Amino acid sequence: MPGPVTVYTNAEPDAATLAEHGVIHSTADGRFGDIFDPAMWESADYLDRSWRMPIISSNFKSYIDIEQIFEFVTPVEEIVEQHQVDYPEITAENLASEMDVNNWALANQLVEGGSIEPSDYLIDRLEEAGRLGTEYGHLMRFWASPDAPWFWEIAGPLENVVILTDHPGEVAEFLAASTE
Repeated sequence: MPGPVTVYTNAEPDAATLAEHGVIHSTADGRFGDIFDPAMWESADYLDRSWRMPIISSNFKSYIDIEQIFEFVTPVEEIVEQHQVDYPEITAENLASEMDVNNWALANQLVEGGSIEPSDYLIDRLEEAGRLGTEYGHLMRFWASPDAPWFWEIAGPLENVVILTDHPGEVAEFLAASTE
């Protein structure tokens, strides 16, 4: 495909290595820790390197409480009973922490089936990520996040939150349809 290319690296060279080069042909994927912690934005690590990092990446499950991201419409015990054949490891106690197994397969089934729905907590966290991205001039990327229409619906309108997907055609169609 013709056009400009941006190369992102996961590891950032130190300042001495960068200083050796007059032109740098890549940019780094910033990983500074908990984006929701105000101290992160004032840390020396962030302040020294943020200029090279248009994208700040965080592991979705590390900084968003997985126990709070869904509201249960169907009782937990009923969900476990209905899905234990396909997910033998789930129990009423660990259901929330098992939602992300196999790329969020169970969570996606439960959302599509109406047994759970995204919580206000999840929506608020993603909106806060978008606000922080706007304030600090970065795109915010959550890896290991759900890759399904219910998540795209929440993240899609947020200008500074990146949707990660293994289904770019489906996301393009979804976003096109949501802007009509």
